[in-house]
Amino acid sequence: MKKIAIIGLACVDIVASPVNEYPEMGSIFPTDSIKQFVGGNAANSSIDFCRLGVGENISLCRHLGDDPMGRFVIEELKNHGVDTQYAVMDPTVDTTVSIVYINTEVNDRYAVLCPKSAYAFRRADIPDAFIDQSDIVFVTGHMMLGQFDYECADFFKECKEKGKFTVLDVMWDLQGKWMEKIEKVLPYIDLFMPSYDECRYMTGTEDIREMIRIYREKGTRDMVIKWGKHGVVIAQYGEEPYIVSPCENVNVLDTVGAGDAFCTGTLTALAMGKPLQEAAQLGSAVSAFCIQGSGTYSGVRSLEETVAFLKDHPARIQPLD
Repeated sequence: MKKIAIIGLACVDIVASPVNEYPEMGSIFPTDSIKQFVGGNAANSSIDFCRLGVGENISLCRHLGDDPMGRFVIEELKNHGVDTQYAVMDPTVDTTVSIVYINTEVNDRYAVLCPKSAYAFRRADIPDAFIDQSDIVFVTGHMMLGQFDYECADFFKECKEKGKFTVLDVMWDLQGKWMEKIEKVLPYIDLFMPSYDECRYMTGTEDIREMIRIYREKGTRDMVIKWGKHGVVIAQYGEEPYIVSPCENVNVLDTVGAGDAFCTGTLTALAMGKPLQEAAQLGSAVSAFCIQGSGTYSGVRSLEETVAFLKDHPARIQPLD
């Protein structure tokens, strides 16, 4: 299996569930569960890789505050077997924290976030040796990585010059700049993995084919657009787009971390030499396990269990209408 360098957002997620309506101002609203997890795209994926049983093939680089929340993140990562040697612990910033509210009636969520340590991330945090030892470079959480968002194009250009396979996932842009941040990055990406809602804001359209056309004009090659309950749209360069549906007959408990789990499964399969269609099907199975558990990663199972699950709960291929 090829080696994967993961770069991006790590934080603390405080998850409350269920929260199916807004409480009145000044009131106290009861819920069944409030739990604390490691969160952030990069941290979630790193733990997912370890839970799949392939953690020895990944390394993680991220920027945290040198505070109780940051130390919680490090301990949880270590407990799951994640390589933490490339952590930047910064005493001048607070660790990024999000508070996530789960609406179980619609199987969705909303969140508030304090992005302090994420916004402190920069290219200088990434050692050259970290990249040189890897085959795949996966940046996840772009749009919320401070100065690095604007250094990312040059960074990926360096990676391509070193012969690396480059992958990009994004996060919600709190600054609302969207395409301004990402446009120069796209020509250096081998696989782009945004969500449908993120694409709406980046491209200004709700039509997936138009999204793909816009990204193609800006130099994007292969794309996987995560489309929630509809599955994912696969758009490989020069081929007709199609849908990989979600795995069948899955009971949804919690959708937090589903997109990161999908990326993890997809990259695991690609690192094992599988084609993108098969990789996306494995990604769908990892995501299906994720949403049956509470929090961002507790539902993720071993690679062997996931492959077996996929046989009984297929992720089918459908045309994009």
